[in-house]
Amino acid sequence: MIDVIVPVYLGHEQTRRCLDSVLANRDAGVIEVVVVDDASPEPALAAYLDTLSRNGSIALLKNETNRGFVESVNRGMSVHPDRDVVLLNSDTEVAAGWLERLAACAYREPDIGTVTPFSNNATICSYPFDGWTGGVPGTLGLPGLDRLIATTNAGRHIEIPTAVGFCMYIRRACLEAVGVFDVARFGRGYGEENDFCLRARAAGWRSVLAADTFVFHQGSVSFGGERNELQRIGLKRLLDAHPGFLDALGDFSHRDPVAPLRRAIDDARYALGGNERDEVLCEQGTRRVAPAGSSGAVQLHFTHSWDGGTNRWIADFCAHDAERRNLVLRSVSNRDFACWRLELLDPDALAAPLMHWDLERPISATDAWNLEYRLILDQIVATFDIRAIVVSSLVGHALEALDTGLPTVVVLHDLYPFCPAMFAAFGQPCSECDTAALERCMRGNPHNAFWHNTDTGFWLGFREAYAKRLDRPWIRFAAPSASAWDRWLQLFPAIASRTCKTIPHGLAPLERVAATGCTRKPEATRKLRLVVPGRLLPHKGLALFAEVVPRLLAHAEILLLGCGRFGDPFGDVEGITVVRHYAREDLARHVEGFMPDAALLLSVVPESFSYTLSEMLWLGLPVIATRIGAFSERIQEGLDGLLVAADADAVVAAVERLARDSELLSTLKQGARSRPARTVTQMVTDYHALLPLADRPLAGAANHAGQTRGALGLTIRAARERTRLEDDCRRQQVLLGEARECNQQLEAQLAAAQRRCAESDSRASKSEADCDAMRRSRSWRITAPLRLVTRALRRMFGSATAVAGGEGRNNERADLVRPNNDGRFVLSDDSDVRIAARVNLRERLAIPGRSRIVLGWSSSAGSAFAARFLHVAIAIGATRNDVFFVIRGDVGEIAPAEDRRLALLIVTRRLFVEPCDGAVSDTLLGADVVVLDAGDPLGRILKAEPSRSGPEVVVLAPASVEGDGGAAAMSHDIQQVSPGDADRVIGALLDHIGSEKA
Repeated sequence: MIDVIVPVYLGHEQTRRCLDSVLANRDAGVIEVVVVDDASPEPALAAYLDTLSRNGSIALLKNETNRGFVESVNRGMSVHPDRDVVLLNSDTEVAAGWLERLAACAYREPDIGTVTPFSNNATICSYPFDGWTGGVPGTLGLPGLDRLIATTNAGRHIEIPTAVGFCMYIRRACLEAVGVFDVARFGRGYGEENDFCLRARAAGWRSVLAADTFVFHQGSVSFGGERNELQRIGLKRLLDAHPGFLDALGDFSHRDPVAPLRRAIDDARYALGGNERDEVLCEQGTRRVAPAGSSGAVQLHFTHSWDGGTNRWIADFCAHDAERRNLVLRSVSNRDFACWRLELLDPDALAAPLMHWDLERPISATDAWNLEYRLILDQIVATFDIRAIVVSSLVGHALEALDTGLPTVVVLHDLYPFCPAMFAAFGQPCSECDTAALERCMRGNPHNAFWHNTDTGFWLGFREAYAKRLDRPWIRFAAPSASAWDRWLQLFPAIASRTCKTIPHGLAPLERVAATGCTRKPEATRKLRLVVPGRLLPHKGLALFAEVVPRLLAHAEILLLGCGRFGDPFGDVEGITVVRHYAREDLARHVEGFMPDAALLLSVVPESFSYTLSEMLWLGLPVIATRIGAFSERIQEGLDGLLVAADADAVVAAVERLARDSELLSTLKQGARSRPARTVTQMVTDYHALLPLADRPLAGAANHAGQTRGALGLTIRAARERTRLEDDCRRQQVLLGEARECNQQLEAQLAAAQRRCAESDSRASKSEADCDAMRRSRSWRITAPLRLVTRALRRMFGSATAVAGGEGRNNERADLVRPNNDGRFVLSDDSDVRIAARVNLRERLAIPGRSRIVLGWSSSAGSAFAARFLHVAIAIGATRNDVFFVIRGDVGEIAPAEDRRLALLIVTRRLFVEPCDGAVSDTLLGADVVVLDAGDPLGRILKAEPSRSGPEVVVLAPASVEGDGGAAAMSHDIQQVSPGDADRVIGALLDHIGSEKA
């Protein structure tokens, strides 16, 4: 008997097709189908499995809670410890004789441990080639293609570096020798089968491809939106355990020993003639043809390395541009600079950069002039024969991007670089930005959180230079909405003479929700269902949503879909469902599963377009949105959505209106479903019409084009090799670092042991001298009879004396504190120690080097101090964007309202909570102001000295202490401030510290 183990979580229809195919093509005396239901959230799927179990078709194991793929597989493999097993994904389909051929292959040689068949979606085991993205190739269907393959490659197999987990036959002897999958390392899944095969190889077992079997595999149904993150984590853990895996896999792909087996199948299909012959030619043509646009003229995109709509737009553009080749020049930022590295990418060729340059002088925001940048850009333009420029973002670039003389379009995705806050909003959308407004914005606008290395004078001078560059005749403008261009003209009159083409973004293909998916008959007693799509970032309305939530839940259930970490403050709120991440291809499934009545978009800054709005309308959902920016332009009030003011009362009123007016809701749903969709291809066509290509020189044009294509090919190969070498280097650096760390630990242990030995020798010598002196003393001679009696009693009754532990060892005191004359301690004044602590703390928190840190320190840590410190953080954070807050210790149980405010500060990375048991020297020394709880022991041992370099130390008095208009000096020279005065006093201290310490 062989156990076919099918772990199941999501995908009712896929699982039904899988099990139907297995049950229809089995020998009941040879196969037992073991299904592991991993607490599926789909009722229809669970009911289907129960039916099969009751009629004896399958053996059904049910996990009471979702335990993940790896643990479910291990449970299935342990049911019958004497049987071989086949791990079969629930999104596969099999044909007649599939298992018999796999089993025959497994026992063809004694050291074969695992067997994988061909599939349409199985990486190195894919047919017609690795990278094929279609379903079952050709016109024969799964049964016909499998029969042809079984005949063509009968009995043939080839060794592969790893099995592929969609369909994996494992011999029991191999399983017993190697052990089950590693749950501790791989958790919910991805990488576990590779790890098993590599462990099996080390134990003498091989993995092979059964070239005479084909199994259909749809791919990644069970993992859903978790797939990308699980793949990333799984790969890292796999490489930690097996550093050489990717090299072995790359070598196998380069040699491609599977090619003759694939070619034999192609030849057999080609010989059939007719449509099947045409399909083979089409497949091989697809394989040989370069990616879309690769043979056309080259245009260069400028962007940054951040996530968001801008890079989504570029990715869509490149993927759907069939006429031109698109290269991307992106800036790579860190916590202090908008660009320390430039990377050139070819999205059609590979994800890794083709080339990169580490800048000698990093770019703080955007440079008006930068010779190093210009030389790099000239090199790119000349090498790749750039014919057009598309500027989507100048974050981390220089204005030389506008100086090439090539046809250039500036795409106005946001208000940068005119507005350092990106969105031209400070409390409300800005209508102007003079020197005074910019000064206030640089200091206090929460959206202006990136450019702490710049000042108002920089931006005023930059705007003048930018206006002059934009006046060049080869510069064109495009905006995704008319309102986006209107805002530019309003804020930046220097470009009033220019014109702009409105080109709305297109939407890449997206699965639609079934017509009934978001349509439920109104019921008088039920609540509305609202979906809030996308990242719930501060500028997307995080604070506004937090304000309206208590009132909305009286009328609606809410789904936060793709909110990221910003949904964490609402994860335990009844009536709110949080889905932090999802894959775009799963958007329709999530929406259909929730069956919402409408979407809620609460941006508090004017959107230039909004992909989420497009997606919601495409899915047939009416939208309640704030009446600012592109929302007011794109939503037809009363027809496919409602527009509201960006305040809590207006939002709640709109939801209440929908909740009581079912006729209006039906009208809006019909209007949303009838909206036409704009495609990316249409968008690309519009941009081509706006942006002509530069003329290529006539002399040697063909030769130059050939050189360009050759340069691209060489660069791509060099980039791949560089990526491989960099991976090798990183692995070697990790190993070297581990070796150094181990060596340091051993040296420290040796030094400590030597010190203990020296101390022991010293104590032993002293003890021996003391013993000799004591034995020579008169008292020793007098007490000799007493000692004899004592020894006799011990021999008679035993010893009841407990031996107490020896001397404790004094730990070395770090340079954190040093003694003072009056017995207290002050923080170290060693400049090197303080600078290192300051840098380390900001690196650990990943915040800019010039930022200010206010540390809330409570040795006992508790809710009372946490609440008072939270109020201080909110008050100061409301007026300053360069101050971050750290509270050390457990914040304890605080009031629900304060708990929500605390969570919002944490997810927006304005406040960090550090445990009490962590290293404290960097935290204490690196802060600018340390706020102590009243009566904290640290306050009694620290002495505040105005002359020292910081941090400033204050004590936050209990809430019962009234404000006295300032700070009071305590007996040990540390200031005590009342809660009401704390934000003003601490703010004054931060100003007093001065920028020289940054």
